[in-house]
Amino acid sequence: MNFFFLQVHWGASSNRYWPFWSSNKSAEKLWDTWVLSASVCGTGSFSVHTATHSMSGSAHEAQSFSVDLWKSKKCERTLDATTLHFPLFPSIITSLVKERIDLMQMIIMIAMLCVIFGLTGTYAFCKSGSMIEFFGGNKKTRKMRIIRILIAVVIGGCSAMMSHTISMVMLHLIVLFLFFDVVAFVLRLFLRRKKESGVYQVLHKIYRCGALPVVIFVVVMIYGLTNMTEVKQTDYSLATVKEIGNYKIALLTDTHFDTIQSKDTVKEALTNLQNQNPDFLVLGGDIVEENTSYESMQEIFAMAGKIKTKYGIYYVYGNHDRQPYTTNKAYAEKQLDETIEKNGIHILKDSYTIINDEIILLGRDDAGWGNTSGRKTTEEILQKIPQKDREEKYIIAVDHQPIEAEENAQAGVDLELSGHTHAGQIWPIGHFTEMAGQLNYGLYQRGSCKVIVSSGEAGWGYSMRTQEHCEYVMINLQKARVKFL
Repeated sequence: MNFFFLQVHWGASSNRYWPFWSSNKSAEKLWDTWVLSASVCGTGSFSVHTATHSMSGSAHEAQSFSVDLWKSKKCERTLDATTLHFPLFPSIITSLVKERIDLMQMIIMIAMLCVIFGLTGTYAFCKSGSMIEFFGGNKKTRKMRIIRILIAVVIGGCSAMMSHTISMVMLHLIVLFLFFDVVAFVLRLFLRRKKESGVYQVLHKIYRCGALPVVIFVVVMIYGLTNMTEVKQTDYSLATVKEIGNYKIALLTDTHFDTIQSKDTVKEALTNLQNQNPDFLVLGGDIVEENTSYESMQEIFAMAGKIKTKYGIYYVYGNHDRQPYTTNKAYAEKQLDETIEKNGIHILKDSYTIINDEIILLGRDDAGWGNTSGRKTTEEILQKIPQKDREEKYIIAVDHQPIEAEENAQAGVDLELSGHTHAGQIWPIGHFTEMAGQLNYGLYQRGSCKVIVSSGEAGWGYSMRTQEHCEYVMINLQKARVKFL
């Protein structure tokens, strides 16, 4: 039977491509993916199937419905399956996520891309005309109009590639130009009576030629690109009233290995971490991701497994490690687990271990998108431990996403270790996270529980970092000294 099959993927694609029609093979490695497939056959019916994948990869929900199209007795053409990518920035999608995706949401998502394309393209068209006039050209000629339209299409298109580094580059440039437009408007209001002065004329020429935002843009880009290649050590010193010895704990999260950061950078960071001689190492999730190959997955865990510690290496899942957002996984979850354990690394998945009879180290499965993974609560994980031990031992909870700190405090957790946020990575996203009341980066106190959120050893999606730095964390934990008067 002849049929037409259209498959549409939308979400923030980890392939980071501009929306395009491609072969079915390019439907790989999607980030936050929802899939809608539609088929039209000789009956003239239109069948739509949607599947929602939670961020944990464990919750899958399907829905189907049909509507009548045109009355046709047969389909004379057969088209190969194709895929359309609509990469969207995660913060845009979050307000649209429900238990299932409907057609209205699809329309809204596409409309958002069109708005980004339209606004940035229109601004580029107008701004290029102003600059052409400044340099003595005539923006109204046919040739110049064509050039301005091409500039608008390129800048608008690149800006809408929200999961690609080029989008961040273009948006940085546009924001800088807009900023100076606002500054110029304010200065015109205050200096409107001094338009003939030499200072005003100089400032006006600097503004019209566009040199200042371009220079700042170049500096920011150089900083952002080089900042992603440098991994720093961040130290924390914590004290507790509980009767424990001194411990040096290493935390490494979010390497996203072999994606946007070179392998040599990661190797150097692991070497520096080893030089600190940690008592135990915690791998806080997203060590690998959808764009990590099977061979690279084996390589990074072999490297991490060689770190020499006194009490071992422990690992918790992040939202990317099991590659839940791809239609073509490079490895199965079983292969991932086998590789991790083969290298002497202990997986903590809603489970715990006791270190030196003084520390309870529990690891939580990743929460998934909107905490939908169905994982155990911290209280459920700890319920098998005698209450006396829970009161006397120092309890560390490792959770890839920095959430539920208040619940952890109520369960008696002393310290939560997390990553996931990348400290915003692109300024000022981290500040927005803080303003929304979410944990973003650094040391926090929630009740009796301290929380350390790492910015991660690398970034995600974009090969640049304009907010905070890449890091591994060293925690010096010791018993608090009692001062006598």
